[in-house]
Amino acid sequence: MLWIRRQNETYIGPSLHFRTIAEILNDNGYSTSGISASPIVGSGTSMDKGFVYFDQTCGHVSINQRRSATDLNQQVFKWLDTYQSGQKPFFLYIHYMDPHNFYRPPPEFVVFGRQGYELVDDEINKKLNTISENFGVSGITDEILEKSGLSHADISRLIDLYDAEILCVDHYIGELFQKLKNRNLYDNTIIVMTADHGECFLEHNNIKHGGSLYKELINVPLIIRIPGLKGGKKIDRLVEQIDIVPTILEATRIDTKQQFSGTSFYCMMTGKGDCGDDQGMAEIPGRNIRTLMRGNSKLIVSPEEIELYNLSSDPGEKNNIKDQRPEMVDELQAALENLISRLKINQTEPVPANNKDLEMLKSLGYIK
Repeated sequence: MLWIRRQNETYIGPSLHFRTIAEILNDNGYSTSGISASPIVGSGTSMDKGFVYFDQTCGHVSINQRRSATDLNQQVFKWLDTYQSGQKPFFLYIHYMDPHNFYRPPPEFVVFGRQGYELVDDEINKKLNTISENFGVSGITDEILEKSGLSHADISRLIDLYDAEILCVDHYIGELFQKLKNRNLYDNTIIVMTADHGECFLEHNNIKHGGSLYKELINVPLIIRIPGLKGGKKIDRLVEQIDIVPTILEATRIDTKQQFSGTSFYCMMTGKGDCGDDQGMAEIPGRNIRTLMRGNSKLIVSPEEIELYNLSSDPGEKNNIKDQRPEMVDELQAALENLISRLKINQTEPVPANNKDLEMLKSLGYIK
């Protein structure tokens, strides 16, 4: 969602010269629609490229007063009610904003952890925002927490609220599935569910999102349903979000000459064909922080330090073993540099962000 390509220059949105999946599907006979509750996913950032219809009315509020999943579903259901069987096949992009700070789940979903916090939940949310505004989202110490009046018990409460928002979205996605079934659309619809990022709650002295590449931030759900393929299969191999578009195109049997940085993982679901290397990469270009995961090994490289973790014995990424495994550091660094070269990360020019965009990105926690 956010591109930072040159030092001191921030970009948001796809390159104007890069064809989106909506454009590709539109060219191949699909009716393309998008409905977004995000204030930065829409026409202002060219993220509506290729959509014949794009509704961002649920995103036209401040982040602290954002519309909930129930508001978004109302717009989605209105669109589904206009779709008639026998029309062109459709591609519908739905962008929920929950879970996201401020963490304000509906009361009926607050079923985790201790009770009795309800009267101070907003106050705790405000204190968390004060910390990010004054100190950023990384390197948050106990001293900073104390100065801000936020305790570890308060952090636990925020986790409870975050979990409640996840439960809330799960409920409304269930309602969406039922709506598809009621319209006799479910059985013939490919469904892809994922998230743009996780959230940090001091696992590595970070809060919110945007400041690190640890698993709590970059390991996100990816659930795919494809008609005709048996469900219930868990795939342990690494995939990236840049792999989703080529996977959808292969599943829909659309052949395009466009070159993608990602690779289809359709073979992992069918069990047929060569699925390539078991590795994945993520980055924060503006801070020159990158990670490469290969199998059970994870390398994080930044200007300040190098970190190496064995994800099998240390899934929480707490024990840096770079000094014990220098040969693995060298191997993964070489692979990372080769991957960066192949991806040509800086080749496209995304849409530059204006001052209004920057303020919105700050409120969402993507930049400082």
